[in-house]
Amino acid sequence: MAMTFILCVAFTAISVAGVRPMLRFMDTPDDVFGEATTYLTIYFAGIAGLLLYNIGSGILHAVGDTTRPLYYLVLTSILNIVLDLVFVLAFHMGIAGVAWATIIAQAVSAILIMYLLLTTQDIYRFTMKDLSLDRDIVNKVVSVGLPAAIQSVITSFSNVFVQSYINY
Repeated sequence: MAMTFILCVAFTAISVAGVRPMLRFMDTPDDVFGEATTYLTIYFAGIAGLLLYNIGSGILHAVGDTTRPLYYLVLTSILNIVLDLVFVLAFHMGIAGVAWATIIAQAVSAILIMYLLLTTQDIYRFTMKDLSLDRDIVNKVVSVGLPAAIQSVITSFSNVFVQSYINY
């Protein structure tokens, strides 16, 4: 969990800083560049909600609880749709409204998962006093997670190449 908090800060900073260069690299057309920048900047600024939900969901899946993460996801997906409509139709926020709706829904899913992990009486309960980095655990997580992360980055980067060809 401590690693996730650290990665939230790192990924947010790197992602927000990389929005414009990434869009330029993809040859994003000028007529959508501004809105794409707006959406991605807001989205990446709220990436912590996605990361915290995913780690919490992974913990629950590991102990056999697949229903509550699903319920939270369904609930926050509905919230996302409702907020999309409110922000776009009622408040006329356009693409920024869609991005805000997304990160608010992701934040709610993270809050629900974290609340569950903080209040459960089961063995997987998370407490702030347990928040620390253990070198052996970090090494194990990195040795398992790094290959998967590299695969994901390669897949995402290849999608960027495909998108840049489409934009060209």
